Amino acid sequence: MAPPPVEPKVAAPAPTYASAEAAQAIADAARAERAAAVDAYTARVRECMHTFFATSCADKAREQRNTITERADVTRQQAELFVRQEKARVHREGLAAENARRDARDAEATAARQAEAARAAQPPARPAGPGTGSGAAGRGQAGRGQAGAATPSAGTSAPSASPAASSSAASSPAASAPASEAPAATAPSRAAPAAPSTGATSRGTAPGASLSAAEQAENRAAFEKKQAEAKAYADKRAEERKENEDKRERRRAAREADAAKFNAPAATPATPPTQGKQ
Repeated sequence: MAPPPVEPKVAAPAPTYASAEAAQAIADAARAERAAAVDAYTARVRECMHTFFATSCADKAREQRNTITERADVTRQQAELFVRQEKARVHREGLAAENARRDARDAEATAARQAEAARAAQPPARPAGPGTGSGAAGRGQAGRGQAGAATPSAGTSAPSASPAASSSAASSPAASAPASEAPAATAPSRAAPAAPSTGATSRGTAPGASLSAAEQAENRAAFEKKQAEAKAYADKRAEERKENEDKRERRRAAREADAAKFNAPAATPATPPTQGKQ
């Protein structure tokens, strides 16, 4: 006689748990229930050996054991799967938070280094040129010196020229010519003190007025070098962040694949009828 057909069992939907601790408690309870069912089956079989229908008694005990153990196994597996998924979720969230904090620290450090490099490479400010005031003062002093020098010479030449002119005019016409040429000869010697004023003006404007071409080129080269170093460092950090993000994505994909395998409902193998077996 052929055994009756066995109807396929449909997997029940996965239950929900309040927390990982609750799921772990349910898994422990299911494990204890299975152990108790196995112990009860062993004791029942020992009692059946003293009865007349020992075989049927043992078969009933085995069916009861199989029913309890299958139910306990399904409950335990579902609870343990939830515990593993919850632990994986907490671990992923911790990693994401740590990565975000590290990226923020790296971004702040990079910005600080770039700002420091920009400040270091910035050319120095030109100092305020004091040459204009000193040159004007020198020109004023030179002008006052020339005026003072011209005034006494005119005052002293007038009294001395009048006796000489009167005597030379009275004596002969030829003596008047040297007397008239003498002031023209001494005029350049009195106008000579005006020359130092130009030197004072140039010496007053020269210090700190501007940088030389070599100094400007050196500052520009240093600035461009700092900019290149900052850009290279920023590119390196961007590559490292991209590589870390790729690694995290690969690990996340692997974890999701493992979770999908665990979440897939497994078909419970059908137990054949056990009539007439010990």
